[in-house]
Amino acid sequence: MNLAVIKIGGSLLEQKRFSFWVKEISKYIRKQPCVIVHGGGKEISSLSQKLRLPVRFVRGRRYTDSQTMEVVEMVLCGKVNPAIVVQLGRNRVSAIGLSGRTAQLVLADRVPSLGFVGKPTRVKTEILRSLLDKGSVPVIASISSDRGGNALNTNADEMASAIASAMKAKRLILFTDVAGILDGSGKTVGKINRTIRKELSKKGILSGGMIPKVESAFRALQKGVQEVWILQGSSPLKKARGTAICQNENRAPRHPFA
Repeated sequence: MNLAVIKIGGSLLEQKRFSFWVKEISKYIRKQPCVIVHGGGKEISSLSQKLRLPVRFVRGRRYTDSQTMEVVEMVLCGKVNPAIVVQLGRNRVSAIGLSGRTAQLVLADRVPSLGFVGKPTRVKTEILRSLLDKGSVPVIASISSDRGGNALNTNADEMASAIASAMKAKRLILFTDVAGILDGSGKTVGKINRTIRKELSKKGILSGGMIPKVESAFRALQKGVQEVWILQGSSPLKKARGTAICQNENRAPRHPFA
């Protein structure tokens, strides 16, 4: 299947900016099958602070205690997911809102060091294929279930990677707030491979939220995804800067929105 899995989050979800972005991305979505995975970290942090709950990150991943897990579900499933579905509908995209907990769509193993956080282990692809066959775009909040049915906060990059791998997607696109992977001087690295990744890691250039993005990208390639893009979520999309990571390291990748 010529499928694209698209992950969104960060400041891209801010209302005024997001409406312009959806208008742009909808042109792409209407031409080919897509699955959208979203986070909502800024909204989660904002509400947590209002409720005087601690906000803590470990190597780019949010530490999630039981109270924060309730906030995560409230924000992602009750606010962010419906807002995305509505915006897509306004742009003639038939979207269906889900979370990884819907019919145990995404199962995960708990990561004890991060509290109620899960690392995806299984995706029920038949649910997504059924929706795609009907011409709908699944919009998935990044919450998964453990085998006991308990909710686990899940890094959206990792969930998108797991879904792209399970669905044998051609392309995985991870939108971020910066222009892809940046080198030591702040310039975008247009394309990386495993060798360049090791060099950037040794120099400490890969840090914070970029760590799970890069790990997710290479994991998807190992599972058969042809190309991964880490792109700045800016409009117009044709000019969005970012970094490509390809299965064929010798191929010059074409910008997904060119």
